[in-house]
Amino acid sequence: MNTLLRKLGFATVLILGCAQAVQAKVPAAEAARLKDGTLMPLGGEKKANADGSIPAWDGGLKTAPAGWTNGKYLVDPFPEDKPLFTITRDNLAQYKAKLGAGQVAMFERYPKTYRMPVYPTRRTMINAPHLYDAAYNNALNATLSDDGDNLQNAVGAAPFPIPKTGQEVIWNHKLKNSGVSVVRPNAKIPVNQDGSFTPGMVLESVFNPIALPGMTYESLGNVAFYYMALYKKPTRNAGTINLAHSTLNQRKEPQKVWEYNPGQRRLRRAPALAYDYPDPGSDGLTTIDQIDTFNGALDRYTWKLVGKQEMYIPYNAYRIHSDKLKYKDIVRPGHINQEQARYELHRVWVVEANLKSGTSHAYAKRRFYLDEDGWQIVAAENYDARGQLWRVQEDHSLVFYSKDDPRQMPVLDVSYDLLSGRYLLQQINNEDGEIKDSKFPKGHFEPDNMQNLAKGG
Repeated sequence: MNTLLRKLGFATVLILGCAQAVQAKVPAAEAARLKDGTLMPLGGEKKANADGSIPAWDGGLKTAPAGWTNGKYLVDPFPEDKPLFTITRDNLAQYKAKLGAGQVAMFERYPKTYRMPVYPTRRTMINAPHLYDAAYNNALNATLSDDGDNLQNAVGAAPFPIPKTGQEVIWNHKLKNSGVSVVRPNAKIPVNQDGSFTPGMVLESVFNPIALPGMTYESLGNVAFYYMALYKKPTRNAGTINLAHSTLNQRKEPQKVWEYNPGQRRLRRAPALAYDYPDPGSDGLTTIDQIDTFNGALDRYTWKLVGKQEMYIPYNAYRIHSDKLKYKDIVRPGHINQEQARYELHRVWVVEANLKSGTSHAYAKRRFYLDEDGWQIVAAENYDARGQLWRVQEDHSLVFYSKDDPRQMPVLDVSYDLLSGRYLLQQINNEDGEIKDSKFPKGHFEPDNMQNLAKGG
């Protein structure tokens, strides 16, 4: 009897251990697809689609336009490109199969003004070679357990280049390389129903040690990246500083967040700055975990990998990112000036998140669309507790053509509130200086430095 119980107990341990491991270590033969030309090094399909409207990936945007240097505004590498066609409410039915529910909802909400100019597809995504090597090693070694909150044995930009679950796909987005060491101005612009607006400004510093050459999982000390936001305007937020250390094993050590309040001259831990807490500077239009379309812990949702599809998505957004445009050239009542946007046909992964019973969040259901080439979430749909589509989000991204750290990154994130007719622009900087690669002094992302920065240090 004791022998039987011991056997049953051992079997139970095995079952529980398997249940915890969401996905681990694809077979070597499958990982080899990342190197044999079948897949891109980060996991996207390398080949063209059936009719060639999505071309094969040929290595991405390898060189910067002549004359560009770090700190100067990016210029469009494809200035001669013209739209192939424009989707409007009148011809929507013709293209609806390659649109998300949120995009269709925008045509229905703004039938006279909303449009999508569709350009030739250019697969510009590129990362540094060491990140490709890391993705291959991740495919063989990375594991995810504790209901998606514990990532182990992964470095680089894609912990799961050959994903099997929705959680793995979302982790690819969370850890994509949007710059190893970057300073970026971020104008947060809430737009009223009539198109009026007052720009805010947040100066962001980001350091991603997980994407450094030669980095090991053990050397990270459980921190994947560091993020600091110094609020410049509006006046009511000026001087506020938020600091976050994003962890890999979030079950063992949740993301660490601090806030410096200039009015109180006080530094405090701020665990509430997570999930559906209103994003400061958004005027209540977005939640904290909508920054970069989704960030933070996965534990309040169940995650379903719906599959992959072809979709018209914002891409190569050099035109709308130009310093020749002012914010007034981009903002319109109801939605951005879509004439300045660029959409292309790409393959996307689709992931659906549903709120778990016994937990809470403003969004009961969410659907995310991720570019297969670079793992950026390019569109999202957020539903309220009644099952009604509430907020639609799009990320307009481009390739930042740094010599040592080329990457895809968002340059305009827009979240539309379908009910109020208001929307929020963020990660936009046309008037406030370009994103640039930078170096941070030792201790820059430590809590003690926040008060020093508040004093102008």
